[in-house]
Amino acid sequence: MVVGFTMGIRYILLIAFAAILFSGCSVKNNFDVHLPKTTYPLDYKLANVNVQIANNQQKTGDIDVFDASFTENFQSSLLKALAETSMFDVNSNNIVSIKAMVLKKDTPMAGFTITIVVEVMYEIKNTHGNVLYHNIIHSKGVATVGDEFVGVKRGALANDRAIQNNIKLFIQDLENKKGKL
Repeated sequence: MVVGFTMGIRYILLIAFAAILFSGCSVKNNFDVHLPKTTYPLDYKLANVNVQIANNQQKTGDIDVFDASFTENFQSSLLKALAETSMFDVNSNNIVSIKAMVLKKDTPMAGFTITIVVEVMYEIKNTHGNVLYHNIIHSKGVATVGDEFVGVKRGALANDRAIQNNIKLFIQDLENKKGKL
């Protein structure tokens, strides 16, 4: 009788542990960045933003993208950040588009501290196809057990921070190159 009771408790504990472990499996990306408005916008009107994953010939490292909505969330957050900072002049006649290509997104399998390294190539072109801006932005995101206990959520948090930092660095680089574009 005691053996059966002990096995039952072990079974319940195993199920509880599994529930805690897998409770964060469907974590939505949150790449939103909040930056101050620019002092003056670039003399370009942004027509569109396209985020894509590099193919095997273009990539510079592993690209671990487990979420089908990754590029959509990245694109949405990049657009929001550009709008919040008023980086582009909505009244300008100079139309441009941005391509952001993920060249590397290195995700460790597990760890108490998860560091995700990202490389994104940003390119801004005008309507004539001339490249006005081309740069590869390197960033990383770190999350520890102190940030999030559940490993899947810790990984998602490190992922979010890596992309947020990349968007911030891109916008800061644009800010620093004003007058040269």
